[in-house]
Amino acid sequence: MVQLKPSLAFFRKALAKILCKREHKGCLYPLKDVITQIEIAIDASGDDDIIVDVIGSTLNAAFKDGRVYDYAIPLDAMDLDDDSILYVKCERISNTGADQYRTVVGCFPSIADARETDISRWNVNSIWKELKDELKEKFRNQSKRSKITTTSNNDALEAALASNNQLENELQTMKAQLDDTVNQLEEELQLVKAQLDSALEENERNPKRPELVHNLNDRIGMVIQWMWNHLRLSR
Repeated sequence: MVQLKPSLAFFRKALAKILCKREHKGCLYPLKDVITQIEIAIDASGDDDIIVDVIGSTLNAAFKDGRVYDYAIPLDAMDLDDDSILYVKCERISNTGADQYRTVVGCFPSIADARETDISRWNVNSIWKELKDELKEKFRNQSKRSKITTTSNNDALEAALASNNQLENELQTMKAQLDDTVNQLEEELQLVKAQLDSALEENERNPKRPELVHNLNDRIGMVIQWMWNHLRLSR
């Protein structure tokens, strides 16, 4: 079962209208050639409201059903008074490079006829005026959507970058505070160590004064408590 985007039905129908004309019926064209002819017909490069790349991406998306596909749409299913089919095929033509896949389209009496037809190059520009105008307006709308999406994505990216910068600044501030705390702890520990060494020496000289060591133990306990409080607050 072919899964095509309902929102792009207009573009499938527009292409069917072009390909079912007498001069094109029975011809199998590269979709890339048809896209180029439409760009020329609606003067896309001369219209500031149309993003040229949107034309190709829209038409490719209108017919895309996976990576490799081969299917037909009855024209009467698109409300066209014709018993022919719109044939679409995408095949791999290379294992490397940007053009690994080629999509071809055409209007035929049957899918069997389409599969037996060789690919032709587009040589007639016959996209009539009312369809040109309608395509031009539709691609203007598609281009507006693309611009809105691009702007929205850019805004989201800028917001994410700003948030990231703010987090980095906060982390730098926290790191600086933690470094200061560590330096203070190291200084306090050096002081306690010096006092402990001095107390031990004094205790060896005067064993009758054990309060020196007891006082120092109290001092060490206070330092440990102070270290714990600073570490807890810095988290």
